[in-house]
Amino acid sequence: MPFVTEFVSRTGGREINEDYCGFLEVGESACWVVADGLGGYQGGEAAARVAVEAVLNSFKANAELSAAALQSHLEAAQQRASDGQRRGAFAGPDSAQRGP
Repeated sequence: MPFVTEFVSRTGGREINEDYCGFLEVGESACWVVADGLGGYQGGEAAARVAVEAVLNSFKANAELSAAALQSHLEAAQQRASDGQRRGAFAGPDSAQRGP
């Protein structure tokens, strides 16, 4: 039976909603991921997208449902987000004006 998925997200009083959601079905398994973009921080929206995509790519490669697999998926997201931050991939034109 296919899953029916809907995402609802609100800005929470900010001008821009930086949350990112995604899901993937692989055989009989499915993975849903939600990342909070940490509104107000430089590149929050891009970092949230990168994290979600990294988890889903890791899940696609290993759709096992176990604590070890989940940890591996989350570590993949952390690594991708850290790599992007080091490269400055999340910097935007308004980065000087944004912050906590």
